[in-house]
Amino acid sequence: MCLTEAINCLKTNDNEENQKPETRIITLNYGENLESSVFRFQKGWTVRFVRGTNLLGRNIDVFTSISGKISWKEGADEFATFAEIKCEESGAFSYHFIVDNESKPAGNGYILVMPVLSLNEQPLRLNAITCITHISKLLGSLNMWEERLKVASKAEYNMIHFTPVQELGISNSSYCIADPMKLNPNFSTTEKHYTYDDLAILIQTLENDYHLLSMQDVVWNHAARNALWLLEHPQCAYNLKNSPHLRPAYILDRLLYHFGIDIMNGKYKNRNLNKEINTDEHLRTILDILRNEILPELRIHEFFQVNVEKLVGDFEKYVKEGPSSEVRDEMLESKPGPYWNRFGFIVDMNHANKIFNRKRSDAGDEEDRQRKCLEAFRGHLQFLNQRALETSAGIYENILQACAGHISYERIDHSGPRRSELTEDCGLVVQYFVQPFPSLTTWKDEEKFAYDDEKAEKIMACNGWVMNDNPLLNFAHYPSQVYLMRHLVCWGDCIKLNYGEKPEDCPYLWDLMKRYTQLCAKIFHALRIDNCHSTPMHVAEYLLKAAREIRPNIYVTAELFTQSEDLDNIFVNRLGITSLIREAQNAPISFEQGRLIYRFGGDVLGGFIQKTIQDATSCVAPALFFDQTHDNPTALEKRSVYDYVPTAAMLAMANCGIGSVRGYDELVPYK
Repeated sequence: MCLTEAINCLKTNDNEENQKPETRIITLNYGENLESSVFRFQKGWTVRFVRGTNLLGRNIDVFTSISGKISWKEGADEFATFAEIKCEESGAFSYHFIVDNESKPAGNGYILVMPVLSLNEQPLRLNAITCITHISKLLGSLNMWEERLKVASKAEYNMIHFTPVQELGISNSSYCIADPMKLNPNFSTTEKHYTYDDLAILIQTLENDYHLLSMQDVVWNHAARNALWLLEHPQCAYNLKNSPHLRPAYILDRLLYHFGIDIMNGKYKNRNLNKEINTDEHLRTILDILRNEILPELRIHEFFQVNVEKLVGDFEKYVKEGPSSEVRDEMLESKPGPYWNRFGFIVDMNHANKIFNRKRSDAGDEEDRQRKCLEAFRGHLQFLNQRALETSAGIYENILQACAGHISYERIDHSGPRRSELTEDCGLVVQYFVQPFPSLTTWKDEEKFAYDDEKAEKIMACNGWVMNDNPLLNFAHYPSQVYLMRHLVCWGDCIKLNYGEKPEDCPYLWDLMKRYTQLCAKIFHALRIDNCHSTPMHVAEYLLKAAREIRPNIYVTAELFTQSEDLDNIFVNRLGITSLIREAQNAPISFEQGRLIYRFGGDVLGGFIQKTIQDATSCVAPALFFDQTHDNPTALEKRSVYDYVPTAAMLAMANCGIGSVRGYDELVPYK
C-alpha cells in the first residue's frame, strides 16, 4: 500500500468512528435562482430546506429530481418547519419551489452529490487523487501495457488517465474516433486480437495488483472524417441537407479550396505566388487577389436577397382581391427560404398584405391603387436587397481577416507550425466541409452539389471551436454564421455530430453514443469529457445518466473553457461534474499560480468543533489540478527547466485532486 493510501485509510477509519450524520441547510428565498452556485454534498448527507423571511406565511411546494415533491415537517412555528431529502446517489440533482400555486417556480438550484471512490475496497478521498496521463496510442500492444504502467504505482500515483482507446481515424489523432465500439486495432498483435474484454481484465489488474484506478476520455462532439458509420448514417452529422443554412459556407469553402489549388498549380506565378507561401509579401498578395478578384465572384449577397419579380407576382394575387381588412404600419423583414439558394430569401405574404395592400388616398381608381401597392411592395423588396448587399461587405471582411489569420499562423508566424509547400492535403486554408466524392474543375461546378439532396446529405461540416463564443449556444445552428464568416478554428480531421433536441431526432446516434458511454463506464472508474464546452448540454446530461446506470459512483471530470465561473458552475451543476481540469501552466505569472493554489486550497480551518447541522454554502467548482496536461506545451517550452519541481510541489499543497502527464517527472522537453 502506498503512503497516500495509508494516510487515507487512517483518516477514513478515524472518521468512521466519530462520524455523525451531516445535515446542510438551504434557505429558500423568493426569486432566487442559484443555478450558477455550486452546493457540494457527500453521499449520506441530508439536505434540509427552510423558508427564507420573504416566504413566511406562504404556501411552499418543494420539488427535487431525487424524489419529486417533498413534504414539510411541522414545528412549533414557521421558523421550525423544514423539508428534507437524503443524498443516497451521486450526481447532479435539481430542486425548485412553487409559491401559492403559482404557474412558474419562484426559485431553483442544484445539489451536487459527490461520488465515493474505492481502491481495492478501501475508500479513496477525491482530494487524494493523484492522476497521470498516458497517451494510449503510444503504449504499444495491449500485452505490453502492464509492464509500462506499473511504474505509475511505484511513483505514488493512484489513477491513470488514458486518452481514447477506440479505433482512431485517418489522422491518427487521439480524439478523432472512427468507431467508438471497436478497440484500437494497433493494440493487437499478429498472434492475438485484443478486445474490450481483454482491456477490462487489464484495468482490473491495475487496480488489484498496483492500486491504480483508471480514467478514459469520452468524445461525444465529433467523429473521424473517415468514419464508415457516418457515411451509412449521414443524418448524424451537420450536412447540407439537414442544415441547408450551411450551403453558402460550403460554396465559399470550395472557392477557397480551388484558389489554393490554382496557386499550387502556378496560375499566379507572375505575381510571385507558388507552392511556397512563407512571407508577409506572399500574404499581402493573396489577400489582394481574394479581395479584388476571387471573393467578388462569389456574390455572397445573393444568398441573402429575395427574388423581387417572383414575390411581386405572388403579392399581386393578394392585391387583386381588394384592400386588406387589417392594416399595419410595421417593418416587413425577409427571412431564409427552405433551400438557402441565391435569391432564396422570402417574406411573410400575409404580413406583407396587411402592410402594403391598403386603401390609398392618392389612387384615382382600383387599378391605380393596385399598381401603387405593387410599386410600394417592389420598392421595399429592393430596399431589402440593397441592405443585404451592404451587409455582405462585413461578411467579406470577416472572411479576409479569418484567411489572413489562418495563413499567417500556419505558414509565416514563428510560433506556428510553419508549413512549407501547398498540397492537396494541406491547402491554403483548412477545409470546413468533407465531401466523399472527387472535386470538379471549378467551385462553380461544385455549387450544384449543395442543392442535390443525394450529394448534399454526404457533404458534412467539420468540428472545431470558436474563440469567445457562448458555450451554451450551438455554433452550427442558424442564425449562427460561424462557418460562412470563417470564425471556426477548424479541426479538419473530424465531423461535428448532430444530435438534435431529443433521441427521436436521431435515434441511431443517441443509441450508438449511449452504448459507447456505458461500455466506457463499465471498464473505467472515471470519465473525462473531452471538449465539454462544445458538447450540447442535453446530450451530456443524457449520456452521463446512462453512465451512472452502469457505475453509480463514476468520477466525472471535464475539459471546460468558458472564461466565466458562472458558466463553469452551470455545467458542473447540470452534469454533476466531480471536478474540472485545471492546469498550472496556464498561469502567466507566479502570482497567478499562487492564486490558483490558494483558490483550490480548501476551507480555512478553525479550532472549533464543526456542527453536524450547518448552512449549505456555495463553493468553488472542484478541480483536478495538473502541473501539465498532455495536449499543451511543456514547462520547458513555456517557462524553464527550473519550473518543474517547484510547480509540482506547489500543486501538492492544494486541497484537491492533482495530476500530471507521463514525461513531466522525467523532464521530457517536448509535448
